[in-house]
Amino acid sequence: MTVTFFQQEDGGALLLLAEKRRKSFDEISKTLPLTAREREIFAWICEAKTNPEIAAILGLSQRTVHKHVERILGKLGVENRLQAQRFGWEMQTS
Repeated sequence: MTVTFFQQEDGGALLLLAEKRRKSFDEISKTLPLTAREREIFAWICEAKTNPEIAAILGLSQRTVHKHVERILGKLGVENRLQAQRFGWEMQTS
């Protein structure tokens, strides 16, 4: 939400409130070239979860999560998890 203050000539004030709706992660992720499992893991990457944490949450081995993360980074054209997180956050606000 943004708030803009306008001072009027008569001494009054005007506030303009503007709200921009964030897209849901599900809306965004469906447009990406990721499998359902990769979208699920990408969502946890965007929540700053580590591979061991994601593995525990999803009941997968850490190695399996690692391989999915490698594929996700390649498909998104980013080099690391931080760039992937930023990519996800920026997509939600654009």
